[in-house]
Amino acid sequence: MRCCGISKRSGRCCSRHCGIWSRTANWIPRRRWRRSRCDSPADSARRPGGEATPAASGRSLERWVRRRAGIDGLHEGRARCDRATVRRARAPGGGRTVNVVADEGTFPGRGGLPLHYRSWRPPRPRAALVIVHGLAEHSGRYGNVVNYFVPLGYALYAFDLRGHGRSPGPRGYVDSWRDYREDLAAFLARVTDREPGLPRFLLGHSMGGVIALDYALVHPDGLRGVIASAPALGRIALPRALWVLAYALNRLRPRFSVRLPLRPGDVTRDVRMMRSIEADPLTHDRGTARLAVELRHAAQRVEAHAREWRVPLLIVHGGADRLVSPEGSRRFTRRVLFPDRELLEYPGGYHELFNDTIRERVLGDVARWMERHLPAASAARRAEVDA
Repeated sequence: MRCCGISKRSGRCCSRHCGIWSRTANWIPRRRWRRSRCDSPADSARRPGGEATPAASGRSLERWVRRRAGIDGLHEGRARCDRATVRRARAPGGGRTVNVVADEGTFPGRGGLPLHYRSWRPPRPRAALVIVHGLAEHSGRYGNVVNYFVPLGYALYAFDLRGHGRSPGPRGYVDSWRDYREDLAAFLARVTDREPGLPRFLLGHSMGGVIALDYALVHPDGLRGVIASAPALGRIALPRALWVLAYALNRLRPRFSVRLPLRPGDVTRDVRMMRSIEADPLTHDRGTARLAVELRHAAQRVEAHAREWRVPLLIVHGGADRLVSPEGSRRFTRRVLFPDRELLEYPGGYHELFNDTIRERVLGDVARWMERHLPAASAARRAEVDA
């Protein structure tokens, strides 16, 4: 879906997907502005006749627009990721500062699809944390997680799911859940090549939580632990009519797309984060019939195989989550027989705990859990038990 340009009366692009105010429109030619967003990078990679656009040649117009508009940066939940940039970051609590090398690029997912990724790396990382984002968002929305964990010595890696962010594909569409699983497997293999010997943790949020849980059930080896934030296992706050429509059109018109009833106020109580979501041009509000059915089937499959779980597990969920009921997290935790499992429920917390007003508390709990599962800590615990 293409942007319709800037409305002279409202001062804002008429397309809800765009979200950038007209202070950028005064100096961006209208034709070029139309190409900057909302299609995926692959959709606008080349103009007719084979001429390369900024997206194809590496000069991302969308990134340039964001930087000039003053909405790019590691603040308000967005993670700036210019290629091979170095910046200083301070550890939580005002501790020491470290140099952070931020990088981005593409890697081949299932079928060779070029998926966009980002990484943030301290000088001497002691573990790698791989992030899988949720529906309708992208890997750059985890700036709070990056700011917290990189100074603690963690190398963070995240990628845009197909049909999300800067990765190609129809917005909110996946042909098969296997695409997500194998995309994640390819990305984890890339992280292992870049960080040989480092322990790997997997963090997934909402739909990304289901992707992470599903992956760990199929490929449990090589993971020190899995953190699932508000995994979409329970009742999802979508009208029943949308579910009926999705199942009816799954085979006839799998790419049939509807606007999801998602509002920033439903995912966080932080006003700055709400504004950040509204101004982010890489988020969208589309969902397709095929994705809805695949997500529901994947969640049911994960719950059905909960007794086979074999990886240390932490689930964090807001007690006041308006999008995904915490009952699904409670039910899954009860069914898991593996002893190293934990559910932390935060009364009053909303769907995006890492962007909510209690994020420091949540991030601290996750950091302490990960610390206990690092190899040195595990060895110390074993020695203590043996003694």
